[in-house]
Amino acid sequence: MLEPVRELEPVRELEPDPGFLQGLAAITRKHGTLVIFDKMVTGLRLAPGGTQEYYGVIPDLACFGKSIANGLPLSITVGPKDLMRVSTDVFTQMTFQYKQLSLAAARVVADEIVEQNVPAKLWEIGKGLKRALEQTAHDRGIRISVSGPAPRQTISFPNHKGFESKKILNYFLEVLLESGVICNGNLLPCAALTEADVQKTHEAFSRAMTRLAEALEAGDLIERTRFPFSMA
Repeated sequence: MLEPVRELEPVRELEPDPGFLQGLAAITRKHGTLVIFDKMVTGLRLAPGGTQEYYGVIPDLACFGKSIANGLPLSITVGPKDLMRVSTDVFTQMTFQYKQLSLAAARVVADEIVEQNVPAKLWEIGKGLKRALEQTAHDRGIRISVSGPAPRQTISFPNHKGFESKKILNYFLEVLLESGVICNGNLLPCAALTEADVQKTHEAFSRAMTRLAEALEAGDLIERTRFPFSMA
């Protein structure tokens, strides 16, 4: 009989060390524990088959969120038939339980991801965003970290000249917003982005980094921040 279940996100800001996920799966299965991948954020960004394909490890179950239906309300749990049969003995209820449009969208999304090789485009855009951020920061003497795989990266700044990293990021994101680029600190490229969209984003990075460098040099970053909020 299976023991308590554990779930994990196979990748977020940091990528797993080579062999980590495979080793984890081997240990947990040895002790009768299910391996469940939480794919709400990464979805199928890294490869058409998701992190399972990219890292070469298949979990017992995997959970996906609304990205699987291109933003429409849908969440799914996938796995082998012997485990999925258990769902017939479990009562579930949800607001959009019978949303046929979401199911139809999910089929189209799955086809598009494979036929258009969407993950490859996300890797390309993500790498370009990282290069642009790192170069603009370097040119202005600002330290920055852009971590995670290219289709799903996280921006962070170290403490600098007496300012906390979160406050620096807060101001940077605020200036980005003034340029029409909405970002919460995570770089999640979309396959619908055009070359013009990407170029606009790169230019916004440059402007925001210039303003950030000026604020840090003047020592009045807090005073320049119009909408301070918690990044906790």
